[in-house]
Amino acid sequence: MTTLSEKVNNALAGISTDVEKAIIDGIVKREVEKRAVAVTKVYDQMMREEKELRKVDRADQKTFNKDGSIAAETYSKERLDAIKKHNQAIEKMMKAIEKALAQQDFSDVYNLTGADKSAS
Repeated sequence: MTTLSEKVNNALAGISTDVEKAIIDGIVKREVEKRAVAVTKVYDQMMREEKELRKVDRADQKTFNKDGSIAAETYSKERLDAIKKHNQAIEKMMKAIEKALAQQDFSDVYNLTGADKSAS
């Protein structure tokens, strides 16, 4: 007859693979969460940039034809620089997200969020 102590020892002897699987699953889950949070942060930043772009992406002055159509639009240097800055930021964020999802390279996403880059 097997004693309770022997049964416990036998059960413990076979759990090393279960422990290993639990550790691996935990690490994978943590990394998935870290990556998802980082991409979400960059996406949210990109949405804010697009909102700011919509605010500044308009002409400083417009002239109209007699029929009401726009004859000409003029932009100040500052406004053109602001539009360019927002477009570049949006493009940079979009490329970082695409690189992360397509190539599993999250370094640019982590750089944009300031997150730890060691586990990319």
